[in-house]
Amino acid sequence: MYPRTGDIPEAWAPRSADAGVQHITVSFGAAIPVRAVVWLATFGPGTVVRVDDVSNPSGAVTLWTGTDPSAGQDACAVEPTLAAPRTIQALRLYLDTTYIPGWNELDAIGLIP
Repeated sequence: MYPRTGDIPEAWAPRSADAGVQHITVSFGAAIPVRAVVWLATFGPGTVVRVDDVSNPSGAVTLWTGTDPSAGQDACAVEPTLAAPRTIQALRLYLDTTYIPGWNELDAIGLIP
C-alpha cells in the first residue's frame, strides 16, 4: 500500500460512496498505553471526523473530533496526540463520506506508544 496512492484493493472502504457518516472499528492484540493514534488514507483522504476509544464495552470515550487535515492530499498520515496518555485496545473511526466525493479508503490505523 503506502507509499502507493490511489484505489488499493487491500484498503478499507465504506459499503458505499458518499453515504454520510460511516465507521470502522479495529481491535489490537493487547491493550497498550498510548500517547497518540494514527490513520493513513491514500484514496479520498480527509473524511475522518471522530475517533473513539471503544476498549471498554460499557462506553466509548471520544479521543478526537475535528477536521481531518489530510483533505486535498494524495496520501497523508494523521497523528492526533491525546490530551493525556491512556491504555487502548480498540478504536472506532467515524468518516463523513460526504466531505470528499467518491470513495474514501483507510489504509492503516494504529496506536503510538
